Amino acid sequence: MLQKSVRHSRFNVKVNFVSYHTTSHAGAITILKILTDWGYLRRLPGETDRIQGWFDGQMLLALILLNIAGYDHVSDIDMLENDHALGKLISRLEPDLFGRRRGSLDRRHQGGRKRVFPSPCAMHDWLLRFHGDAAGGERVYGTSYIPQLSEAFHLLRIV
Repeated sequence: MLQKSVRHSRFNVKVNFVSYHTTSHAGAITILKILTDWGYLRRLPGETDRIQGWFDGQMLLALILLNIAGYDHVSDIDMLENDHALGKLISRLEPDLFGRRRGSLDRRHQGGRKRVFPSPCAMHDWLLRFHGDAAGGERVYGTSYIPQLSEAFHLLRIV
């Protein structure tokens, strides 16, 4: 811990810098508060179908935080994973964010849970669930084409 005294007009101000409790993703705190208070990520539709792996709420949270932080690629999730202060905050809030006990969140991973956020590979596989076969349809030059929504994407729209 670094402690510095700064002389300011009539009085001394002591400033404490604690590097292990700071994050460059401080904008995430506001959205975490909203998600916790409103319960948007609690028991999303379709989550009871799978008995292991990441919950849909955890995937959505990772995508939301990636967008808020301004990242463009799924592989950028490692930037969030390496932010230990953000990881600690998410770990503390998970029971409130997802409406589940800590044990039920950790037991879904064989060999224990080692990450706060899903891996880039797991996120990519999860996102592929929303890809509809119609999206790969034939395109005609000079026209726009909007494919029909996949069934899985309808569940995402509910959120």
